[in-house]
Amino acid sequence: METSTGVGGEYSLNKDLALSLRDLGLHVSSPGFLNVLEATFARFDRAYGVGEAMEDIASPHMMTHKEAFVRESFEAVVADHDVSELKRLLCKHAMAPSAERVAVSGHSQNWVFEMLLSMTNLNSSEDIQKRFKRLFESTAHKLRPHAPYGDYAKAVAFMLQGRDLCEQWGSPNLRRTLSEDEFRRLAWETVAECILGGFSDRGSRMASSDRVIREYLQNKSMRIISSDLNGLNAMVEHYLGDICEFAFEETDDCEVMELRDELFSHRVCPSCHTDIIKRIWKAEPLTTHFEGVSRNGKWLIKIQSAQDGNEGHKTKELAGRSRGIGIACSFGEDATNRMEWSFGMRYMPKRALVLDGDWSPRQKANLYEAGWDWLGEVSELGELRKLIAE
Repeated sequence: METSTGVGGEYSLNKDLALSLRDLGLHVSSPGFLNVLEATFARFDRAYGVGEAMEDIASPHMMTHKEAFVRESFEAVVADHDVSELKRLLCKHAMAPSAERVAVSGHSQNWVFEMLLSMTNLNSSEDIQKRFKRLFESTAHKLRPHAPYGDYAKAVAFMLQGRDLCEQWGSPNLRRTLSEDEFRRLAWETVAECILGGFSDRGSRMASSDRVIREYLQNKSMRIISSDLNGLNAMVEHYLGDICEFAFEETDDCEVMELRDELFSHRVCPSCHTDIIKRIWKAEPLTTHFEGVSRNGKWLIKIQSAQDGNEGHKTKELAGRSRGIGIACSFGEDATNRMEWSFGMRYMPKRALVLDGDWSPRQKANLYEAGWDWLGEVSELGELRKLIAE
């Protein structure tokens, strides 16, 4: 603690905060640092709909119109437990912005779905997520091959955020039994069944307009307050952004995407397990994603944070990933004949791992042994910068 004397007596400053403020003073006059900060806040704003949330908070009139639209559209249908009509209305107003919805508000966050949950006294995790997989798969279609990242919870999250459920679909997956349009529609029809099931279980009671608006604003505010700005990414980008390209989020900027397509062709790394699963089961298994690629193409940069004693688990995972992506599997004419399999080293750029947390010397040694070419913390990025520039 640092102690100083001021008005009212002595006061003390937390030493970590004092160090942060001193560091900020060293960099705040740097245009590059300020640009990185602005880009970090812009990513945060886009990810959590901060701009839209601020507009909601500043405009009670808009909130009243939003709530009235949801109540007029859905209240009678839910009260009558009319599942067919609820499915139709969700597909019309929530699956994509309808003309009527846009006339009230063009916000991209799915305020219709969020307010409907508040109006019916439901919780997305308790009442939607817990039912979603079971009800979806009762149609004889598997959810995992269709859901974002194979995660049904992310499917519900994407729907609340107003994101396209199929935006993560890449190469064809033979396990998918639905087209993109069929999956979107079935997902929203499944949500309708979840809503009516939860509404019945909770006593079929509607919340008042005032409560719906209050909860909606509280949920939006808490989502922003409790979210992570991810200062670690900002610091890495500040130190290495002029010699590396980073992809912390997707973008619609064509020039940026063209550069990323060229630089990031090897950012998503397969392993020997990827080779086997894709060849035999025609599925898309998990791969290792690197956040950054050096502009000379010689280095891949991965950023990993771990707290609360989870460094040990992450050490095992990162060691396994490093070993796996360095090995390739080749097949004979019959891919299922394991006697014809052969394994060899896969060409890889050098791999750097930027760590945040209390990683022990033993854990760092294990990661080096597993094939990472460099690892260190933010304070050591100057060393990595020199290695990349060589």
